[in-house]
Amino acid sequence: KGLIADNSYKDGDSVKLKLAELKVEKVLKLEPGATCLVVKGKHAGKKVKLKEIRQGSESIAPRAALEDNGQEILTLASYLFVVGDEI
Repeated sequence: KGLIADNSYKDGDSVKLKLAELKVEKVLKLEPGATCLVVKGKHAGKKVKLKEIRQGSESIAPRAALEDNGQEILTLASYLFVVGDEI
């Protein structure tokens, strides 16, 4: 089966699906204030709030400024998975 979607989703967004119907239930945007799970690096496994994404350049990957229990941490933006407040 396939899923037809519009082009409103961006790289880094998460999509919550209803599998039985293959229907998009909710889109979780990678934007400031989003609750994310860090899936790689030394902060892997932490549930954090995204403060901002700092754009990279040709040779430097975009970085994410995160808040973890009142402390700011930095990691690569590609290490984040938006989960929302449900977990």
